[in-house]
Amino acid sequence: MSISNDPPRTLEQIGDDLSNAIHNRTTNMLIIGRLLNEAKEVANHGNWLLFVKLHRIEARSAQNYMKAAAWADTKYETVSYFDLSKIAPKAIYAPAAPGERRADPFPPRV
Repeated sequence: MSISNDPPRTLEQIGDDLSNAIHNRTTNMLIIGRLLNEAKEVANHGNWLLFVKLHRIEARSAQNYMKAAAWADTKYETVSYFDLSKIAPKAIYAPAAPGERRADPFPPRV
């Protein structure tokens, strides 16, 4: 996911980080989403769902984590100030969800 000259990490390395992040899902929800996005880039076709199941994550939950992380990364300056342990995951998932247009709870500063 990040741009660097380092070789891509293996699914095993990403999986270890993912297992650690899953222990505290609310605080680490964006980390989980970023790790899942990274793993999807590395996984060979057909291995993605096996990887997700190996870490006991439902496919739909994985998609929610991934969308939340991608959305938050576009709002980094705002989201970085929050203590996510005090915020319900729904507060991040809702604006990241596709579908009906919602007011952005974190509009850009002017």
